[in-house]
Amino acid sequence: MNKGLASGLVLLTLGLVCGLLLAGVNAFTAPTILALENEMKFNSLNSMLEEYQLGTTADFVIDEEPLIGNVNDKFTLSDPVTEELQYVIYSVKARGYQSDIVMLIVVDSDMIVRGYTIVSEAETAGTVDFIYTVDYLMEGRLATDVISIDAVSGATTAKFSLAAVIRCFQYVAERIPVDFGGGV
Repeated sequence: MNKGLASGLVLLTLGLVCGLLLAGVNAFTAPTILALENEMKFNSLNSMLEEYQLGTTADFVIDEEPLIGNVNDKFTLSDPVTEELQYVIYSVKARGYQSDIVMLIVVDSDMIVRGYTIVSEAETAGTVDFIYTVDYLMEGRLATDVISIDAVSGATTAKFSLAAVIRCFQYVAERIPVDFGGGV
């Protein structure tokens, strides 16, 4: 048999065996990974709702809608009895200096920002810690009323990270007309 053909068959066999092994491992671990992701997601939602004294996820009927773009997910929280919309929580991301900054932003049925939190980021440690403590002046404001925040002096990484947080609010402001006003 030709050496090239033999080598090709060996590689094909190895590829098939490895592919089947990976598929088996994926089938075994996928449900566990999904359960852990859901637990983390609802823990983040609960923490935020409790922090802003809005209740817990058990107080609402929650509909999750995955979205495309910078707004990753939309969680619609409705009253379990009246089915009236109470809050929409947006999971939104924007690119910072070296990573995505992911936020949760809560908007009530009157389109008022009720709270926000930074869920994750992997920016330069120590340089961007202030983004957690800046008052972005959005709580209690109309979600579409995105205000300008004065430029922050300091490292370039800090400026990129701050701009990413501001863009998160802008992405939600762009999404609001679709979710609340029927716009496109």
